[in-house]
Amino acid sequence: MNNFEYYIFIDYSENILGYFIIKEQDINSLMPKISKFSHYRELKYKSSYIHSIKKVIEEKDIIHHFLKLKIKDMKYTLEIYADLVEFLDKNDNCLIFISIDDTNTLIFKN
Repeated sequence: MNNFEYYIFIDYSENILGYFIIKEQDINSLMPKISKFSHYRELKYKSSYIHSIKKVIEEKDIIHHFLKLKIKDMKYTLEIYADLVEFLDKNDNCLIFISIDDTNTLIFKN
């Protein structure tokens, strides 16, 4: 089994692109704190979902687990990728996860 030093999560959602990086040693302490997020997927209104997630992040002090975090409008894609390339240039033992919503799947089909 491979052990990675860093886990990189990239998310494309509507007009937003974001990423966060977690050190390997923080994964086990972070996972129980974010397991509640899946329960909010069933909410009908996106604003309620976002509000609920934000509340959990604040209450459980999740931000300090992220080594790096950035969320921007899709027009800043180049900035996001530049950050990630710079990080990967310095750290080669990383595992990358990418989440894409239905409105962005065309970007990856070509």
